[in-house]
Amino acid sequence: FVIPKGSTKISMKERQFLDNITTPKIDEDLTKVQDDCQVDMIHQVCTILSSCYKSFSSSSNDSTQKQSIDNLETVAKLLYHHRCQYHHHHHHHSSDQQQQQQNKNRNKLLLHMETQYLLHEACRRNNLRMVQFCISDLCIDINLTKRQGLTPLHFASRSGHLEIVQFLTSFRDGGGVGGREKVDLEAKDDGGRTALDMARINGRDDVVVLLENALLPLSL
Repeated sequence: FVIPKGSTKISMKERQFLDNITTPKIDEDLTKVQDDCQVDMIHQVCTILSSCYKSFSSSSNDSTQKQSIDNLETVAKLLYHHRCQYHHHHHHHSSDQQQQQQNKNRNKLLLHMETQYLLHEACRRNNLRMVQFCISDLCIDINLTKRQGLTPLHFASRSGHLEIVQFLTSFRDGGGVGGREKVDLEAKDDGGRTALDMARINGRDDVVVLLENALLPLSL
């Protein structure tokens, strides 16, 4: 199942394929998938995409690999948006406040937890393009906690990945993208440590400076 770059039309066969992936009983089925520790198609595509990002250099002239990445991005976004549309059309409309809460928790239902944790792994392994894709295209919660209460910012700061920390801290005011959630610069892990604490402990001086500046009031 490969979709050429820029393709917007979906054939009946492809639609049936997508319908089989995003099953009618999405709430129950994905919960079952979570409990059984299995993975779905979106997760498989995103896992391959993450690996391709990591091995591909922006200066590379390998057009085949670049095309593969373009196609994987298209497939992942198509699968995700199809699932979002299904969920939207099969749930009753609610008040603005309820809708806001539903949107905030949407990915807890729509994406397997292992798919959401690809964000943390990308922060740990210095995979900037995957971090950007997870947040900008899959709308994964920028403050999602993993083991020991670690957020993506904790992982990136502890490992000293400056570019990723710069990207994450750019959401200090929500990023200005469709009500995107603000990054919590002062989030604490289970041991009470912030991302800044971890950067200091691990001697990541450039990250320390960046986080200290990010914590300054926006008016300064």
